[in-house]
Amino acid sequence: MTYKVLIHMGLPKTATTSLQSNVLLELHKQGKLNFLGRVGTPAYKVSHNPAGAIFDEAMRSKTSPERLTELREQLEAQLSETQINVYSEEVIPIDITPKVSVSYENLKVLLQNCDVQGLLVLRNPRDFIFSYYVELYRWHYARTPLNSFEKFVDDVCSYPEKKEYDILFFDRLIQRIKAGGIPVDIMLYEDLINDKSIFFKGLSYLLQQPQDTIEELFQSRVQNARKKKKGGKFGQAITLDQYFQWAVLKVRKKLKMKPSKVGGLRYKIFWRMMSFLMRIEVAKAKEHVISEQALNKYMDLCQKQNKYAYITNTTKRHDYGYSQVAK
Repeated sequence: MTYKVLIHMGLPKTATTSLQSNVLLELHKQGKLNFLGRVGTPAYKVSHNPAGAIFDEAMRSKTSPERLTELREQLEAQLSETQINVYSEEVIPIDITPKVSVSYENLKVLLQNCDVQGLLVLRNPRDFIFSYYVELYRWHYARTPLNSFEKFVDDVCSYPEKKEYDILFFDRLIQRIKAGGIPVDIMLYEDLINDKSIFFKGLSYLLQQPQDTIEELFQSRVQNARKKKKGGKFGQAITLDQYFQWAVLKVRKKLKMKPSKVGGLRYKIFWRMMSFLMRIEVAKAKEHVISEQALNKYMDLCQKQNKYAYITNTTKRHDYGYSQVAK
C-alpha cells in the first residue's frame, strides 16, 4: 500500500499558522483530508498534533534504524489509504540544537512506503531574516551572546557555513532536503500579498481541494499577528515555560530518557505544568530594531553567491526582493 503524504515545512513567518489552523484543521474536521498536525500544543485549548512525536523523534540524526522501523509502523497506523495525508510543522528546517541535527534522510526512511511531496513557502530573505530572529529570540537567542539583531547578522555573515544558518540560505536548505530524497514544491509568501490567485491555486493543487474553498478558509481568521512599530517589531514576552522546556530537554538527553508517550501520565503532567508556566512572564516583550546596515550586509552576501536563481520567474525574483538590495 502506497500512502499519499504532503509534508509542509514552513518556513516560519510565512502564514503557517493560518494554513494549519484555518485550512488544514478545518478540512480534517470536514473529513476531506487526514491532517497529522500541528496546531498549538497540549497546553492550549485547541491542540492537534497526532503524529508530531513520531516525526520529531524520527528526524533526529541519532535515531537508530531499528527505532525508525518502529516509528514507521506507528505512523502508518495513522495514515489514510483514500485521502491525502498532510503533516505541517514549520520547525522542521530549524536546526539549532547542538549535536542533534535534523536528518531529512531519516524522514525519507520514515515515509518509504509513501508517495511523498514536500512544500516549502519562501519569503523575501531581507524580511525573513528579521522576522525569523524575532520569532526565535524568546526561544533561543535571548539566552545566547547573539541577543541583538546586529550581533546575529554579524555571526551569520562571519560563519555562514554553520548548519543552523541553512534556513537563511534557501538554496542550501532546498538542496539538503532534496539530498534526503524529498521532492520539494516552492511557493512564495509574496504571492499571498500580491498574487493571491497563484498562491491559492498552488495550495488547491497540492491539497486536492477546490481553490475557492482554500481561499475562504485561509482568510476566515487572522492568526499569530505580531505588534509592529516603525523601525522595528515587538516579539512576545519570554515566559517561564520556555526556560523549563529547554531544561527538560537537557535533562532528558543527559539521562537518556525517551520522550513521554503521547497521552501517557508523564505526558499529561508535563503539559499541565507547561500550561501553568506559560502564564508566568520572566521578561517583557522586546522591541527589536531593524538595522538597515545589517540587512544590507546579509543581502550582499546572498547576492554574491547567487542564492535565489532557482526562483525561475525572474520578474518576481526582482520585484519581490530576492535578487536585489533595496537601497
